Amino acid sequence: MHTIRLREPWEVETAPDYVVYRRYFNCPTGLEPGTVVRLAIEELPPAGQVSINTAPLRPAQSVWDISAALQPRNLISIELRGSPVSERPFGEVRLEIQEPSRT
Repeated sequence: MHTIRLREPWEVETAPDYVVYRRYFNCPTGLEPGTVVRLAIEELPPAGQVSINTAPLRPAQSVWDISAALQPRNLISIELRGSPVSERPFGEVRLEIQEPSRT
């Protein structure tokens, strides 16, 4: 498995009752048919709502298969309800790339 960490910069939009973190990334290159690309977010708060390219991902998870949703340029959005905090309230965000089995 190959890992790509999606570090800074994150765009932050705040309002009195929510905060949205956004990050753009390009589609990984060299993906073969059958390659699985997962989005993993560590320490995601339970109420966090995650979307890729404006399509919501199932809540209450921290790893999603986003292979079918990938475009040349992609957007991750993480929306958290409640009062904005001064520090990013989730941990590492990464893409996990699993190449197809060769047998």
